Amino acid sequence: MDNRMDDFQYLVEAKIFAPNLTIDTERHGDVLEAIFKKATLSTKKEGDKRDALACILANLIISFWSDEPVRYSRGKGNYRIPRRYGKAWFTYTNIVRTIDRLNELGLIEQRKGFWNGNGGRSFLARIRPTQRLAELVSHCSVNNKPIQELIHLKDAKKRLIDYEDTALTSSMRERLVRYNELVGSTQMSLVIPTGAALEEKSQKILKENYPWTSTIIENLVSEESSNQGLWVYQDTLIQGRVLLSPSSLLYHHYTSTTIQEHYHHYLGKISSEAAIYPLEHLQTYRVFNRGDFTSGGRFYNRGLLSYMGLPKELRKFISIDGEPVVELDYSGLHLRMAHHLKGRNYREDPYEFCDGDKVLRKAYKLAALILLNSGSRDSAVKAIRKAYIEEHIPLLRDQEINHLIDRLIREHAFIEEFFLSDIGISFQAIDSQIMDGILAHFTRKDIPVLPIHDSCVIARKHENELWEVMSEEYRKVIGFEPVIDKKF
Repeated sequence: MDNRMDDFQYLVEAKIFAPNLTIDTERHGDVLEAIFKKATLSTKKEGDKRDALACILANLIISFWSDEPVRYSRGKGNYRIPRRYGKAWFTYTNIVRTIDRLNELGLIEQRKGFWNGNGGRSFLARIRPTQRLAELVSHCSVNNKPIQELIHLKDAKKRLIDYEDTALTSSMRERLVRYNELVGSTQMSLVIPTGAALEEKSQKILKENYPWTSTIIENLVSEESSNQGLWVYQDTLIQGRVLLSPSSLLYHHYTSTTIQEHYHHYLGKISSEAAIYPLEHLQTYRVFNRGDFTSGGRFYNRGLLSYMGLPKELRKFISIDGEPVVELDYSGLHLRMAHHLKGRNYREDPYEFCDGDKVLRKAYKLAALILLNSGSRDSAVKAIRKAYIEEHIPLLRDQEINHLIDRLIREHAFIEEFFLSDIGISFQAIDSQIMDGILAHFTRKDIPVLPIHDSCVIARKHENELWEVMSEEYRKVIGFEPVIDKKF
């Protein structure tokens, strides 16, 4: 094995362990069973142990596809999840000890967590599959498990905790159930025109979520034989990619194995005009923080190929039921909200002082959010540095970060009291209330809309209505007219 697991940037970019993932046991139950027996796991609560192993393997498959390790906690306190969230199998013993057993068998490479004293950061343990495991599981399909509970409550340490249902939680859950039913019946995909120039981050996301991409692009010109394009699948019987024409008459794969049965996992479509990547919408849920329902409450979307987390460059290619989309955004949401809550009708660009410098503007935007969410200057400096490392912003020295903080506070002296006050979590509760109103409106009208914290994506034909509803819901909660931008 190489030493990339020791590289600092490689650690920074590690994926968080996702308990919602599992391998497709209907198709690949034999693979799961073989590894279960190889690991000689205890037969006590055997079903839970199989569920845990299926989840671990799914995370390792994603690690292999993306060429990034997976980070996970070895702290017992992070595995105490109440029953309402439906993860009885997600225990310290089932996850950590199974991972250790896979490591003993040489099926994974593992690095234990550590504290980086110089950078002031701690790193969770990292795992990734060895070539031996990759040969066993890299062809397996990965699925999402449905979310049992749509209203999540976390404590101050970000651990899921139990709560008593009230009229408030029941009504929020009912609205989310109706919303998920609507969007779950909606066809969503990325339609990327041939020849579109994509940034490195977008290319990485496509490669990671659609690992067939690079192979297909390399072979597209010589292999395409249909004006309608080729459907792209992953075959469950071979370690290769399969192209099927719409009429299912053309077969091509990159191994010499003969296809005897046709059980395929749909991965997309390639034509001379565009590449079409499917997007999954499993469920949207809400997360409240710090043990109460007045902190946080933002909406999150869980799906293996979810729209949430896509950069703006890729979001503009989303298609909803075959329709192109627009994205409308509350400009400078939390900074502007702070001015409004103090009674000032603030409509300027909150980052105008950056004079058009895109890197500097991004640096100040990240710093502003962190200053509103931090309780001390020291914690803010550390969090800003972490964010800059992840976003490749070359302003990492204390002096540089403190200069940015001072300038930002100076430019927004009217709301200075909100900086370093830890008010951000309360602001999130307010913006989630606004978003709840927007989703409720469009759900009643059977119009799918996709929330992304401070912005919404919707079919282009509904742009004007979205603009009106976003303005109305903001006025209801804040009492001022918002500034709304069109991202695309």
